[in-house]
Amino acid sequence: MFGVNYPVRPVILIVAEQTGQIVHLGLWILRQACIEIADFIASREQALRVAVNISSLQFIRDGFLDDVCRVAAIV
Repeated sequence: MFGVNYPVRPVILIVAEQTGQIVHLGLWILRQACIEIADFIASREQALRVAVNISSLQFIRDGFLDDVCRVAAIV
């Protein structure tokens, strides 16, 4: 999925957005991405950037920025 543009969104994302679970799923994905890139950087001593797509439902939700800061502080 890295850097690949899919013409159709996977069904799981559509269902997650419709049910509101996208907030929890997106936060988990962000946390995992940060953990994995931190591990990669630590093991190779090479700085890299990572991008994580977010849903508009996550972005407009109160507390989103706080969630991002909390995740970034963990790693």
